[in-house]
Amino acid sequence: MTDETTGAPTPEFEETPGMAAGDEPGAGFDKAKAAVGGLLKELGTKLDDFAEKASPTVKETAAKAADLTAKAGEAAGPIAHKVAEVAGDVGHRVAEKSRTFASDLRRAGEAAADKMTGNGSASAAPAEPAAPEEPAAPEEPAKPAEPTG
Repeated sequence: MTDETTGAPTPEFEETPGMAAGDEPGAGFDKAKAAVGGLLKELGTKLDDFAEKASPTVKETAAKAADLTAKAGEAAGPIAHKVAEVAGDVGHRVAEKSRTFASDLRRAGEAAADKMTGNGSASAAPAEPAAPEEPAAPEEPAKPAEPTG
């Protein structure tokens, strides 16, 4: 074909697949939309059927998993208690060693300070204050002899 005003050939357009010769350009979209809608509806139906058929299997598998989890929990309980006991014992031992270590550090620091100031030997431990002496009980005055008679 040629353009009547310019005499240039007009391009020919191919028909969109699925379009009939006399269809409007937007009609192809409507047909595709209807086809996709039908496919989605069929897919939804098949998925529903699959879910319905698979449901008993999935439920049985979930039940087995729950049973295994319960057994693992029962088996782990005593082990967890034993671990807690051991951790408690180790904690007490570490605490005691830490107290001893801290005490040794304090003694070494005090000894070094005493050595620097010249107040005693390096191994001298701080003197504890002497306990106050109890006052002597006052003597009771002698009682006069009672007359006999």
